[in-house]
Parts: sequence; structure tokens; C-alpha cells
Amino acid sequence: MVLDTSWNRTTIEFGHRGVTPVHVTALFMGTINCLLNGLIWTAFRKSPQLLTKHHLYLFYAFAVTNFFTGFFTIPTYLNLFLRNNLNCPRWSILIGSSFEIGLDKIRHIVTLSIAGERIYALFWPSEYFFLDHKMISLKICAISVIWGVADMVWLIFEDDIYMIRIHCVTTSSSGPTFHLYFLLSTIFFGVLLSLAYFLFICKLFVLRETRVINVKKRTRENFQQVNSLTVVVILLVVIFNVLPSLLYLYDMIIGEVHFMKWGPIITIGYHCYGTLSFFFYNCRHREIRAALNKIEFIRDFINCDKTPKSNSKSIDASGKFSDLVKGVPKMVTSKLGTSKPSIVIVMDSNDNDSEIFL
Repeated sequence: MVLDTSWNRTTIEFGHRGVTPVHVTALFMGTINCLLNGLIWTAFRKSPQLLTKHHLYLFYAFAVTNFFTGFFTIPTYLNLFLRNNLNCPRWSILIGSSFEIGLDKIRHIVTLSIAGERIYALFWPSEYFFLDHKMISLKICAISVIWGVADMVWLIFEDDIYMIRIHCVTTSSSGPTFHLYFLLSTIFFGVLLSLAYFLFICKLFVLRETRVINVKKRTRENFQQVNSLTVVVILLVVIFNVLPSLLYLYDMIIGEVHFMKWGPIITIGYHCYGTLSFFFYNCRHREIRAALNKIEFIRDFINCDKTPKSNSKSIDASGKFSDLVKGVPKMVTSKLGTSKPSIVIVMDSNDNDSEIFL
């Protein structure tokens, strides 16, 4: 393990703490991350229009990656509990940690691609809507999977898999060269994400100031929802993944154990943004929320914009009015003794976004 000598010295000085509440927290959060992102996965499967109509392919890939990250954390920490976090054969840690490391690389590439996609949509909106979103997303996922598998192979074969490690956490499975590469690459992707985040936010503010409203209302709302979700996803990755890696890199540089004594903070960071992303998917995007509400056992528990019962009658009335409007011809004019119409109802070709001018 990286810093094995320092860990030996720390263990002799302070004693072996075994399984700590932080390890229990990591397992609990990994399980919750797995379950919640499993619900997101199910919601996408139940509502194909999220992909075919709204082109949320990369957000779908992000949720699936978070699901498997939580899933493979479980064997890592069950092994840690079984051995009291002491003297673990390296192969026993690799059962779960090798997948965690590979999935981390996939998540970095997917998140950076989400940022790039939204920046392209902001700067060149007309070209963006004619892209083959599915094919582009498949290519991005293929590249990320190949890179993630390459990281797994390097991690597994750098050291003897039967070597005994002092501790049983994920970082114990890596050798010194790979661990340094892992931390530096995480920070590198974090810098790129931060730059993309800054550019993205600046462009959003410019668009907000110009008040661009020359697109259909429903299209504009969908555009704003995806942008809002992108802001949150990038920020969560930078806070909960890149910053913990900086702390571990500091320990490597000085050759002493400081931040690593806190416990598996990188793993907990994975599950923090994986878990939080579920709630932001639900709250920031109306169609994802509607898809989640199709899953019966969460319909009554997760709903960010429940309608008050007192407004139910008015909603029914508005629904009936909408049905009435749809039965009206494309343009109706009513003249009340004047040369100008007092009411004009205009419908588009899809019977959407009707506008009433009085």
C-alpha cells in the first residue's frame, strides 16, 4: 500500500482502531447510492422518451455508473468488516475496489462530456439540435469504459495480488505508481471540469441578461432544466471527488498519514454526490420526476412539487378549459361590432403551447 511505512508507524503509535463508524458510514452510503441510482436507472427504462426526445443519454450513463459504484463498494467493506480492517490479502480488496477505480474514470469522462455537450448547446444551439446524440453518447461511453478497464488492469497487475496489506480500504489495493497516477488524473479532470463549469456559468449569465425568448416555451423550459441539472452534477463531482483527492495527494507528497486517518473520504465522496444526484435529478428535471413517479412505491414519498389539495379544483377546471381549446379551430376570431378581434386563439401545428391574446 502507499504509505505502508507511515501506516505502520501510526498503528504502533496509536494502536489499531479496526472497524470505525466512518467505515460503517461508507458502507451505508454505498448501499443507499446503489438503491437510489437504481431507481433512476429504472425510471429511464420506463420512460424511453427521456432518451429519444430529451437526449439525456449522458445523464443516464452517469446514473448507471453511480449505481455500480455503490454496488461494488459493498463487497469491499464486507471484506473489511470480516477481517477487522487488518492484514488483508490484496486480492480480497480488489474484488470490489478494482471496479470502483474503473468506474471512477468512467464517471470523470462522462461528467466532462456532459459539460462539453451543454457548452456546445449554449454556444451553437442550432447545430446542437441536429447532432446524432445517441451515437455521440455511445462513443463517449465506449471510450470511458476502455479507459476504465485499462485502469483496472494496471491496478490489478502492478503488485502481487497475494500481498498482505495493513488495511482493507480501497486505497490499500493500489501500488505507489498507480496511486499517484490515480490522484493526479482525478485532479487533472477536476481542473478541466472547473474550467468548463466556469465557462458554462458565464454563458448562462450572458443568456439570462439577453433574455433570449425566440424559442417555443416548452423547448426553452427543457433547455433550462438540463442546464440547471448540469450545474449541479459538475459542482457535486468537483466538491466530493476532486477535493478529497487533493487531501490524499498531500499525504503522499509529505510521506505522512494525516488526512488518510480520517477514513475512506474519497469513497464517501463518491457516494455523497451519487446520492445527492438522485434528489437533484428528481427536483431539477420535470420529466425525470414524472418518470420516477411511475415507480409505484416511491410515488407518494419523492415528489418535489406536490400540488396542494386546495388547488385541485382549479387544476381540473384548467384541464377542462385546455380540452375545450383543443377542439377550437386553428384560429377563432370573434367580432363584437368592431373592426378588430377581441379574442384570438392561436394553436401551433402540434396543438402545443397555445397563446391567448385579449
